[in-house]
Amino acid sequence: MSSDLIETVEPGPRAVCHGWRPQCKDSLRGFCDIELPSGLDLCDVVLHESHACRWVSPAGIPRLAGERRQKIIDEPWPVS
Repeated sequence: MSSDLIETVEPGPRAVCHGWRPQCKDSLRGFCDIELPSGLDLCDVVLHESHACRWVSPAGIPRLAGERRQKIIDEPWPVS
């Protein structure tokens, strides 16, 4: 492969982690809030680690109705 085909790419903006809360259980390592370069804030993102791999996933928190029961809805969440 010719060296003139290799292009250097400047690093762009990165996501920022706020409010790290450690919690070790099985592959779970903790929770945090993440601010993306677009300005979008993701709350309670979960960090997992297993077999030298790490991954994050957004919170899977149910909507709650009265008496702290999960609220069942027939329509999707409104987009604001």
